[in-house]
Amino acid sequence: MPAPVQNLPSFPLDPAQFQGLEAASRTLNPDQLVWASGYLAGLAAARRLSPAANLSGQVLALPTTGPSLTILYGSQTGNSRRVAETAAEAARAARLPVKLQSLGEFPPRQLGRESLVLFVVSTQGDGEPPEDAVAFFDFLGSNKAPKLSGLGFGVLALGDSSYPHFCAAGRLLDARLAELGATREQDRVDCDLGFASAAESWVTSALKRAFERLKREEDAIPSVTALAPVTTPPGA
Repeated sequence: MPAPVQNLPSFPLDPAQFQGLEAASRTLNPDQLVWASGYLAGLAAARRLSPAANLSGQVLALPTTGPSLTILYGSQTGNSRRVAETAAEAARAARLPVKLQSLGEFPPRQLGRESLVLFVVSTQGDGEPPEDAVAFFDFLGSNKAPKLSGLGFGVLALGDSSYPHFCAAGRLLDARLAELGATREQDRVDCDLGFASAAESWVTSALKRAFERLKREEDAIPSVTALAPVTTPPGA
């Protein structure tokens, strides 16, 4: 039996909230509880990164044709996808222009035309990427991969430390992007099975850095000044 709410110091929930949460949790299996913890962590990150959080002192409002954030995920069991989805939700709450896509659907050659990409990638089997990301990894590791000097990136790696190649896919991706000339805007974090807290911290930091980079790029876009009409002198 859980301890009565009134006996818990600084307990953040009122009795009705706690009872509702405890009742809901009893219906969930362990995998569902892990998912729920990640989902709630994502909601927390989204609300902390809302416009009221005043990122860098202002809300970023970029034109749809300007620089944007892309979040890509490679997911086997759904954990990376859900973390990426909550990161995209947090970005939208902070009014960052954002695109969310699976690595299985993202054209690899498009990477060279992106400004800023956050990757959430799990590791499977003997250190391999998820099935939906294999083609992307193969392309990026080949001599067909483009130079990425204009790309900023961050990698969140999910894995299981009971396996010898813990987070190997995320580590490989992080190293290869840097090798191709991309700028590491957010340090890689390797997450074990209990990833919710580490993922939330990474998302919070990554989105703050995304704000700063996209704002710099927006400020660097030259404004267009209308040219004065050309007039022809009389008699010319």
